[in-house]
Amino acid sequence: MSTTTTSISLPKICCRCAQKKGNHSWTITSSQLRVTGYYVVAYTTRTTTVSFDVSVCDSCYQELSNIDDKSTLLIVASILLGSIIMPIWIGDSNLGLLLIISGGCGGWFIGYITSLIYKKNSGYNLISFDSKQIIFTNNEYQRQFAIYNPKITEPPRNKYAKQSTESEYGIDVIICPNCKTVNSSVVINCRICQKDLSKESKTSNPYV
Repeated sequence: MSTTTTSISLPKICCRCAQKKGNHSWTITSSQLRVTGYYVVAYTTRTTTVSFDVSVCDSCYQELSNIDDKSTLLIVASILLGSIIMPIWIGDSNLGLLLIISGGCGGWFIGYITSLIYKKNSGYNLISFDSKQIIFTNNEYQRQFAIYNPKITEPPRNKYAKQSTESEYGIDVIICPNCKTVNSSVVINCRICQKDLSKESKTSNPYV
């Protein structure tokens, strides 16, 4: 197992909604398991994991925390239900402890899978990772991330839903030094953090 540290730059806007400035830190982790070789009756695997902190706004931080709490309660409740239902279902008093343990393990598995589905449907997962590229689920945040990390991201022109176009931002743009947001050259304040951009210099729009 090897560990590689890569330096990345993250936008200061909320990673989940990309509408507000991030005031809280949230750790996101994503892993991918790959089969690297086959040997008659066995095979080898390699797991690649990325983990880092992103910024989230007040409301998204509260929502993510609530989803975390509910997922934990779901798993605990499933373990307890499994431990109770299994002995009643089998009805063999000689296997009491074994049935409780087996029921708890089965309950944990069901609760864990259910919690993953719940998190996915609740907007908890902020990134996906294919061992080569980090992709944020929010298109605007992904676009911002790609601008400042060109070596580890693909050009987002044809890949992500919301793109910078000439009609939206113009040929020349102003990049906010505070939150790294791309703004039209005619705006006075940053559209995300409201920083005064009147004294900032223009730069070429990378998406035109």
